[in-house]
Amino acid sequence: MKNFTIDHTHPSLPGHFPNNPIVPGVVILQNVLNLFSEENPNYVINGVSNVKFIQPMKLTQTCQVDFKTMTAERFSFTLQQHDELITIGTISASRTI
Repeated sequence: MKNFTIDHTHPSLPGHFPNNPIVPGVVILQNVLNLFSEENPNYVINGVSNVKFIQPMKLTQTCQVDFKTMTAERFSFTLQQHDELITIGTISASRTI
């Protein structure tokens, strides 16, 4: 399981619901993909599918990302905050070595 946090100073936040910012989905996915690449350095990401944003991600609170192998080139992920499901999806990736 990997963790990340989005700080309240992230540059994408001012345009997303001023006075009540939420983390944009693209920022969430970029962090998930970065963590996947760190955990799986011998893979190149080909795509993301079946992504569901179940509830907004809270700022400054740690998120836990869990990756599960579905097949040799497909991986599911779940993102949680304090045991609440935030986002789920599937990553397609090819082995490079």
